[in-house]
Amino acid sequence: MEIGKLPPALLEELILNKLTTRRKEVLVRSATGQDSSILATDHRPVVLSTDPITGEVDRIGWFAVHVACNDVAANGAEPLGVLLTLLLPPGCDNQTIAEIMNDAGKAAAELNVDILGGHTELTDAVNRPVVSTTAVGVLRTDQLIVSSAVRAGLDIVLTKGAGIEGTAILAGSKLPELARIDQELMQQARDLFSQLSVVPESEIAVRLGAVAMHDVTEGGVLGALYEVVQAGKCGFMIDLSKIPILPATQEICSVLKIDALRLISSGSMLIFIEKAEDLVDELQRRGIKAACIGKTTVSQKYLLKHHHNVTEVDPPESDELWRVLSR
Repeated sequence: MEIGKLPPALLEELILNKLTTRRKEVLVRSATGQDSSILATDHRPVVLSTDPITGEVDRIGWFAVHVACNDVAANGAEPLGVLLTLLLPPGCDNQTIAEIMNDAGKAAAELNVDILGGHTELTDAVNRPVVSTTAVGVLRTDQLIVSSAVRAGLDIVLTKGAGIEGTAILAGSKLPELARIDQELMQQARDLFSQLSVVPESEIAVRLGAVAMHDVTEGGVLGALYEVVQAGKCGFMIDLSKIPILPATQEICSVLKIDALRLISSGSMLIFIEKAEDLVDELQRRGIKAACIGKTTVSQKYLLKHHHNVTEVDPPESDELWRVLSR
């Protein structure tokens, strides 16, 4: 293929024909010559977010859709659609493009979101596929669920566990140090990719009165905590013994000598709520592991409790994943 936008015939074959999920809220869909999409939202606020997937990732189209939708879900929105920008290196073949879109279509069907359109281009600006996704959602409630609403005295709930995405990525990295780990446990680690979406816990948390939410991405649990409490101008006290950490995560982090709390964890959600008990019970009932791990505090300090010891922690720097993979 030549560098540049896909010609119309290939655009129809490789992109537009893959767009099969349809929602009634979409009035105008992407088409050849139609660059914008129009949504009917019943006067509810629209939430928009964008996120690129720039690493060399298997099923990059699937990841791109889920990661972007997680962002709008963290603001209490129901994802309705996504716009995908595919930047592909020269020489990229038709099969690769079709696979990306097939995977994106599977994620869209899982979330019941519409792939509204986007842009597809071969360019020598990249040496591997890059997918940038803009997600569109509408609020599930009249209340704005934003980090700046966080205040002292709220319970902090973590879903699924610390470091789950990083665990899955590292399990597939073929680092020689990990060869000693039991293969069944490593397969469990790789399977964590299936838990990437936080849309289900978002819907439950909104219904039960969440004040704020944040999906746990780069910087891990500690990074996400810092971002939220800084926006709310408060602090936190976290009980380390309450943080869910899966056995596969514990083993991989132990072998690599890294901190699970500073490891990327898309698929986990931090939820700030007045009383956590009902939320945790409902999440568990719906098959989503969750625990109340601490509270927000008046003092703008970042504290970790381990047994009877309390320590103040510094803000996280780079994610543990990049530190390991750059060794």
